[in-house]
Amino acid sequence: MKKLPIAVALLALVITGCRENYLAEKAFFQANKTLKSVSTADFEANPEQALAPSIEAFRKVVEKYPTSMKAVESLFAISELQVKQKKFDEARATLSKVIPDFTGRGNWASEARYRIAQLYEAEKRWDRAEEAYWETAEYHPAQQKGLYAPLYLLNRYKQLKDTAKE
Repeated sequence: MKKLPIAVALLALVITGCRENYLAEKAFFQANKTLKSVSTADFEANPEQALAPSIEAFRKVVEKYPTSMKAVESLFAISELQVKQKKFDEARATLSKVIPDFTGRGNWASEARYRIAQLYEAEKRWDRAEEAYWETAEYHPAQQKGLYAPLYLLNRYKQLKDTAKE
């Protein structure tokens, strides 16, 4: 009899946690469905307006389920959509939210830092990109992107024949 309340409490905890993950998954699925409904013609005519409902749907996932893995996936999806809208500053700001919230949970933070560096590079802002690549290497030295960042920089310096930085 003494173990019954403990078992009930554990069962309630498991069910509640599973329900939140299920609801986050369901909301993420709906956001993807919204994104898939965007037609190519609408996107080409006005990308900002065409992608706005999808971005909002992914934001709802982040707001309702901030600790779920679908929240971090939604942040990356929002960032990609903002890049398609040519809103690079907003895309970087979105990725910056991943770094403090998901540092201890897998490779998300290193992936976000590396993607921020790539966005700077895409804008031809090499000084900022270089800083971001070095930050990735410094803060995530044991993860794939952290190990790859210095090699990427070295390869770039070799291509530019910049022996001083190489």
